[in-house]
Amino acid sequence: MVRRDGDIPKVPSNRIVVKKIKMTRKRGKTRTRNTATKKPSTAGRGETSSALPKPTKNSPVASFGLPAFRFEVKHSKSGWRNYDTNNGDESSIRREVEDSSSFYPDHDGAEDDIIPSDTLMAIYSLIESDQGLHIPTTNNGSVQIILESQIYSIFDENHASIVNAELLELIQTNKILRMNCHNMSSMAFMRTEDYVKAIWDSHNHEKHPSPANEEIVSWFLAQLHHWTKLSISDSSLEDRWETNRNATKENDTELSDAVRYLLNVQFLIRDPEQNLNSGGAKEGSYFLWLPNWGIVLKTWNKARQQFLTLLAQRKEMSKSNLLQNNRHSRISNNFLLKDLLSMEKIRIVERPFGSFIQLVRDS
Repeated sequence: MVRRDGDIPKVPSNRIVVKKIKMTRKRGKTRTRNTATKKPSTAGRGETSSALPKPTKNSPVASFGLPAFRFEVKHSKSGWRNYDTNNGDESSIRREVEDSSSFYPDHDGAEDDIIPSDTLMAIYSLIESDQGLHIPTTNNGSVQIILESQIYSIFDENHASIVNAELLELIQTNKILRMNCHNMSSMAFMRTEDYVKAIWDSHNHEKHPSPANEEIVSWFLAQLHHWTKLSISDSSLEDRWETNRNATKENDTELSDAVRYLLNVQFLIRDPEQNLNSGGAKEGSYFLWLPNWGIVLKTWNKARQQFLTLLAQRKEMSKSNLLQNNRHSRISNNFLLKDLLSMEKIRIVERPFGSFIQLVRDS
């Protein structure tokens, strides 16, 4: 039966009247406006809710009672991702920090283990935002190296001494490793778990693996927490080798064979200055190394010289023009720009019509 517009349907007495429904909805809307809005679950997108305010240029977010980060406004094209708690960065980084103790032989899960510091968080945020130098591994993978200047650039100058102390503590507790950059006038760091990952990745893809070599790699990685200085001496290698031999009593490999293997697969590299100046009288020393790290250093040096040569052709260049002309560089232009700024090789001059880059001439 078709109802005409003038007909009013009868409402059974056991139903809620329309007026009451409207009042309930109205109160619900009013209540929603007067209370904090609950965001829908975003677990599928890797986001987590946070009571911390979103960091801005003028009001950086506090980092759990530790010295606050100095955030900088970056364009999305640069690849930099601000440390935004609303995007789940902080929770994911802290989760990785807490889960990163699986490579430390002396770690027993005690509560007095090192507390994640702002410096370690800065390193993780740089890696998460893909700001480091990539060392290729197999299957098109890579691990990242972070420069010391990159870490300090995240903090203001008042926290330099804190960063110094925390870097040393992170090295002593085997959270990060120092990687030698030879003549690049920089100090580089990487997460210990990334170094371990790259070592096993290279070993597992050897053409002729052997149980003896696997034992050498296992021993080498287990000693990383003992080698926290800039270099590893012959005597330190010998002491750790003898300690392991006395503990296992099954290792027939000689230390010389183990060192030769580590050098051949580029897990260690000789200190060239130490060996040149020793004249055979002093003991040798070694640096921690990775396959392809030497290639990355050469590519980095070439890209740096190319950037400076391009800038030297003129008195100054606009930032956009310089980056456009150097777009074919194998090293990120943003990385090169920050690297050369930290070395005071270049400077940026802000003008009303744009940013210009000048080459700093040696006086």
